[in-house]
Amino acid sequence: MSLDELLTLLPQQYPFRFVDEVTRYVPGSLLEAKFLPAPLRQCYGNGRYFPETCMLEGLAQATVILTQLETEPLKQKELPLLGSIEASLIRPADWDEQLTYVIKPVRIAQKRAIFDGTLVDSTGQQIALAMIGVAIAYQT
Repeated sequence: MSLDELLTLLPQQYPFRFVDEVTRYVPGSLLEAKFLPAPLRQCYGNGRYFPETCMLEGLAQATVILTQLETEPLKQKELPLLGSIEASLIRPADWDEQLTYVIKPVRIAQKRAIFDGTLVDSTGQQIALAMIGVAIAYQT
């Protein structure tokens, strides 16, 4: 699967998708993904900074991609769920900043996983840190 094809693993679509491209995947170790928030500015109230909730959602979306790569793609009627997130926001992100999500697995089971997530700017400076738990649920 190409890096571009990895985005098809996300059920979220514009304007609720906060991952533009997967730039690096190392099986069992790491996923890096990029996002530029500027095109969404008017969709999210045109505030001074990119909303913190959207930054955390982007981290969660990157974990959903990594979960599927490390286990299996979502099947019909399966949905990814954010089980928990424990985050520290270091500073706000500007709309024009290129954001990079760095996701590392802590523990992966068949239908649930825990990840360390870091959001960095284009210089590698940390914007947010998070411990993220995700699960796959069956839609009835």
